[in-house]
Amino acid sequence: MTAAEELRQSSTDVKRACALLLRPEPGALDDCSAILEAAAETVRALRPALPSAWGDPETLVEAWSLQRNVHRAAVLLASASAYHAGWNELLGVKTAGYRYDGQAANTPRANRLCLRG
Repeated sequence: MTAAEELRQSSTDVKRACALLLRPEPGALDDCSAILEAAAETVRALRPALPSAWGDPETLVEAWSLQRNVHRAAVLLASASAYHAGWNELLGVKTAGYRYDGQAANTPRANRLCLRG
């Protein structure tokens, strides 16, 4: 597979992860994480081959496409983080009140534990 094809595949994977981030489903973030990790691994493995592809217009187009999709994923992830941070703060205020400095108090939460054997 050429560098352009590998970059195109990674870009498609990142687009798919962005689509998952737009779905308000519990498993979407987990699925998105796995897809983004796989795309990052593909690009990491491709790095040594990139210098020989410099100057190739198709590779450049795919690299720019990948960059745009990664930026979009970053914006969506930042938005999701801000959303959950806001709910976390609201939950702290509603259940534990405020601290002496006016900030929302930390809320004790039960952690999730998953064991597979």
